[in-house]
Amino acid sequence: MGSAPASLADNPFLITLLLEMQTTIFLRTEMSRKTEYVHNPCFLSANILKILGVFAENQKILIRKYGLHLQAMFMLLAMLVCAVVLTSCEKDDLDIQQNYLFEVQVMPVPKDVSNGQTVEIRVTIQRSGNFSDASYYIRYFQFDGQGALRYYSEPPYMPNDVYLLPQTQFRLYYTSQSTVSQAFDIWISDNFGNEKQISFQFNSRD
Repeated sequence: MGSAPASLADNPFLITLLLEMQTTIFLRTEMSRKTEYVHNPCFLSANILKILGVFAENQKILIRKYGLHLQAMFMLLAMLVCAVVLTSCEKDDLDIQQNYLFEVQVMPVPKDVSNGQTVEIRVTIQRSGNFSDASYYIRYFQFDGQGALRYYSEPPYMPNDVYLLPQTQFRLYYTSQSTVSQAFDIWISDNFGNEKQISFQFNSRD
């Protein structure tokens, strides 16, 4: 006479498989309800830990019955999720730290200029951190008098046009083209939306 088939409760392997399937279904159901998961992986990982905590509480009886076997399986799963949490949060912190603020330092310039005179303006972008993918841009607008502003020997800047700055330490050259007082502003920005405004004003010697 053949032996009776083993029940599900007597098969730790099948129970472990069912636990993993239940966890997967539970996680997918929760993820489908929360749009925040898509936009915040750190939030997703933290909630996975919360879900697993609830799941573990519901499975205490099975863990006690089969002892170390199920505990080891659950600990392995928990360690995997913890690794996801750390990776996601560290990546999120890295994305935040890439947005380094900056200051703009300008060396002193003359107060008076003559028509046709060129003034050198030395500029340094001082970054709070070194992120290799940061890009910096410049634009300018002159609202008093007439003149031309250029980057080294490049063609003069057009008012309100945006130009890429190849370096964080550079020189601008302003050439006066009028016999009255002159004033203009420059704006230096980065690819994260940070921006600094610097104003210049020159009195005419003519």
